[in-house]
Amino acid sequence: MIWPDATAYSGNLDCVYAKGETLWKRALVLLTLVLKQHKRLNYFQHQTYRKITLKPAESSLIEIDGEIVSLDEVTLSPQKRYIYL
Repeated sequence: MIWPDATAYSGNLDCVYAKGETLWKRALVLLTLVLKQHKRLNYFQHQTYRKITLKPAESSLIEIDGEIVSLDEVTLSPQKRYIYL
């Protein structure tokens, strides 16, 4: 996981994003991530959510569980799943 405090057991969605307008800033963001300095420096923004709804400006093709669908919005929420063998 990208964010050091993120865990699959917390019941939260950790949203991490970076804004790099120029090629130099994008390279700096990538270098910060590779060197694991992303929590100390302010290139990354981190928010924790219980539920996120994404609404693109126009309908988009999205792959969900291997199936490509056209959706106007997508809602993400953490769910506990069990794997049965």
